[in-house]
Amino acid sequence: MTAVEAFQRSRGEYRRAILLHGRPGRVEAELEDNVHHFTATLTHDGARVLRMEGGSVRTPYETCGAGSAQMQALGGAPLTPDPRAVYGFADVRHQCTHAFQLAGHAMAHALRGEQVWLYEVAVREPSADRLTAMLRLNGRPALEWRLKGGLIEGAEGLAGVSTAEGWNSRQAGKAKGSR
Repeated sequence: MTAVEAFQRSRGEYRRAILLHGRPGRVEAELEDNVHHFTATLTHDGARVLRMEGGSVRTPYETCGAGSAQMQALGGAPLTPDPRAVYGFADVRHQCTHAFQLAGHAMAHALRGEQVWLYEVAVREPSADRLTAMLRLNGRPALEWRLKGGLIEGAEGLAGVSTAEGWNSRQAGKAKGSR
């Protein structure tokens, strides 16, 4: 079965899991969803990336596997608790988006030490104009919300935020203030 066929069979539900396994001087990471399955291995000295290697188990496009090989460009980058900071450390035009995001999560996890974290996301389509989304961390609910017409409903501090526009500083500040 191709990745596209697997996605088509799962219509109505999108799932993603990110597994981060911290070891002394190393993080092993995996991202798997309906279409993708990537791996990353980060070696670090506690402050900087010594080496980042990516792998692709399942990709929808030929270019995805080539992009994950570009993770080596992150060698020497500082470890950071913000996974989005990875976008400032390498040219994203040469990266696979999903593999690169996994690298950012691995870099953030390196600062947590010897821990195993499992993020699970499920997005369901109960009707044509509504979505429900859930994020679990290590089996425990972390966030749950509904989406209607591209706007978040019912999540304290996030209600009314547009998923199409992304996070701007006003929305991010609004969300932070609710926690």
